[in-house]
Amino acid sequence: MNNILFFKPSRIAGAKRILDSTLVRENYKQGVVTTLILDTNVLINIEELFKNRSRGATPGNAGIERILSLTMDSPPGSICISPGLGFQEMPPIRAAYSTRCFEAFCSEHAFLDTSDSIRPDYQGKASDYSFFDIDENAQMLLTIPFCSLVYLQVVDRLQHLRPMDKLKRYLSILEEELDILSGPVIEIARYCFAPHAAANKKTIALRKVLRRNFLKIDNRLPANSTELLRVAFNGACDLTLLNSANVLDSFGLNGIPQDCWVVTGDRKLFQFSEIFHHLPLRGEAGKFFQIANLEEHRGDPYWEESMKILSSLFSMRASRHFERVRDPEKIISMAKRAATVAAELHVN
Repeated sequence: MNNILFFKPSRIAGAKRILDSTLVRENYKQGVVTTLILDTNVLINIEELFKNRSRGATPGNAGIERILSLTMDSPPGSICISPGLGFQEMPPIRAAYSTRCFEAFCSEHAFLDTSDSIRPDYQGKASDYSFFDIDENAQMLLTIPFCSLVYLQVVDRLQHLRPMDKLKRYLSILEEELDILSGPVIEIARYCFAPHAAANKKTIALRKVLRRNFLKIDNRLPANSTELLRVAFNGACDLTLLNSANVLDSFGLNGIPQDCWVVTGDRKLFQFSEIFHHLPLRGEAGKFFQIANLEEHRGDPYWEESMKILSSLFSMRASRHFERVRDPEKIISMAKRAATVAAELHVN
């Protein structure tokens, strides 16, 4: 990873902020802590730094010098770095080692843990790790994005359907199986199902980015259900990472307001944040969202019809009363049903 990228999953439209020491100081004066939530790939780079230090590895060639430069130029105690849910995405044996490297990194560069930080006991696999290997609480957190991305894979393989029919089928499945329509997931689907149009160059580029991140493994479609579930798990971790930043932005930590930024080396995730982001309104960063339609979508039948369908669907659901499923067994059974559908799918 040559460069890392900072971005906010939640921001006011047209008010794109740049994370630098000036912003950190402004936050600090207002009693706000600037929090950097590290993506898994950044944690792996920290791990590689410590593993290869004897061979001359430095923060510069590890790709994490921007974090250190930012903290050196900022007031002491003004920045908090968090592994977020990054270790959860790793097999336990790998996560245990990566955690030790992260803690050594924090100690060496004078980063302090919060007083209520938790050190989990990692036990289990060293490889072949996916959704059903994580504990029940973690499964509950990831179930909705995980199932949504499994069904995205399923509908994507219905080659007899037109792009618009795929989107309609997908929305129908989300309503029937999950009874939750997630803005980010639906926008991913709109791009993944979008037809090719020679004039829509930006759309084609974004479609390629999102398909590579949420539908493919090693830049190819999964060859079996095990690979399919692994891709859905990794994508669900990405989406949950964004949501965790929104939660901290909304509620703070230990009574201290937070200004949360995701730190990643994954340009695909960064590009996704450019076309879709939440709006920090009514005191909640993750409740509302904005879709950035491209100029080339104007007059395009697929994009205009899909927006009409979504507007109608969201309006209809807004008028209904929902009682969310909170029973852990029922939530996890959603994931088991999705996995069963994936296992029955002919993916070759």
